[in-house]
Amino acid sequence: MPDHARNAHRSATEPGKRNEPFSERFASAWKDPTPEKLGALLAENVVLKQPHLRPIRGKAAAIEEFRRLFAWLPGTWSEVIRWQEDAQVAMIEHVLHFPMGARDVRLPAIDRFRLEQGLAVERVVYFDQVKLMRAVLGSPSTWAGYLRYRAGQRASDA
Repeated sequence: MPDHARNAHRSATEPGKRNEPFSERFASAWKDPTPEKLGALLAENVVLKQPHLRPIRGKAAAIEEFRRLFAWLPGTWSEVIRWQEDAQVAMIEHVLHFPMGARDVRLPAIDRFRLEQGLAVERVVYFDQVKLMRAVLGSPSTWAGYLRYRAGQRASDA
């Protein structure tokens, strides 16, 4: 499979870019992410699913989740390694970089997106939750922020 991530230079938020592959827009948005750039990839009715948490329902809730994440760990970003997609589904392998204290914690992940009209209507992410929790536990300076971040988790129905 070609390394598509190296060609992902364009902004996910520029008008008229929705005809570009979703995965390229994802890669571009995560190079220097903001809640708004990431929100531009999502349909209004999106559902985000990740391990051990309730689904996040709706674009506004997803943007708020990104705000909480970046408030807890400013400087978080991701590097796309490879991807494959068609008009309905995108599979993206990437490595999230979380600044925790003096360390850059790298968390490999695979996101599966269901797409409609070039926007994500569902995302399921697969990653090693234990690796993330070990990194948090090993960095006491992040504990209070982590608790605030998780306390903000929506109590929406699963």
